[in-house]
Amino acid sequence: MHEEDASILWKHNDLRRGVNAVRRSRRLIISNFQTVANYDYGFYWSLFQDGRVELEVKLTGILSASGITEGEQVRYGRVVAPRVQTPIHQHYFGIRLDMAVDGPRSRLVEEHAEPEPDPALNPYGNAVRYVRTPLATETGRRTDPTVARHWRVESATATNRYGEPTAYRLRIPDTTRSFGDPGSVMARRAPFIHQHLWATPYDEAERFIGGQYPNHAEPGEDGVHVWQRQERSIDGVPLVLWPVLGTHHLPRPEQWPVMPVETIHLVLEPDGFFDRNPAMDVPDPSTGHCHAG
Repeated sequence: MHEEDASILWKHNDLRRGVNAVRRSRRLIISNFQTVANYDYGFYWSLFQDGRVELEVKLTGILSASGITEGEQVRYGRVVAPRVQTPIHQHYFGIRLDMAVDGPRSRLVEEHAEPEPDPALNPYGNAVRYVRTPLATETGRRTDPTVARHWRVESATATNRYGEPTAYRLRIPDTTRSFGDPGSVMARRAPFIHQHLWATPYDEAERFIGGQYPNHAEPGEDGVHVWQRQERSIDGVPLVLWPVLGTHHLPRPEQWPVMPVETIHLVLEPDGFFDRNPAMDVPDPSTGHCHAG
């Protein structure tokens, strides 16, 4: 656990009044690294002064490699060194978020943006609206960057000063779809990778997205994809979210013999949880120690 500078928190230059204000951001990071065979994975949880929480997964380590003959054509991988190839592959991480937004009971709403379809309400063609879809029962969902899809976890009991439920917004900006055939052993043993977000009511026995023993279980017999078939209510109950972070890895020579860090992340940010920017009281950074020339 450590704290570090995180560049600019907020800034504005008021040209009319000749006033320039800026605040530096700090974040508290809680991190760990795990080595899984040839890969090393870092999990960095960052807590920001504006109420935002981010998970950044760092991927590094040694690429899985095999030998090839000189001039051999590689169809499913990439040559990274003389007579050395590494395969194209994907990484998936299933995250468990036990949500408690302003109390133990929450509800989940999916939101996306779309242009206003009614010409009478959109005469200039520039009006954009957000469409809310409450999710009443446990489900699996996918991201869609073309419509800025995200999810809003709302308190079932608390409201802000504007009468809206206090909430946090979940964004999963980096994930990708699985290219594994649904009938393959990999896809049957880890079917959760075919959705980007799962939502279930809290159950203390449901601890791991892939089930209790994913490497030893028969494909498809345990895990979030099985639990959600019960169609239990997730409206106004203790809520668990299971985001799935995936990255597609097309190796490159610069990642050999040791791979520089690549990252994927998710974001939880306050959405009406506060009544205004909670970082307004961050002090002006001291510049008394700085000297020009």
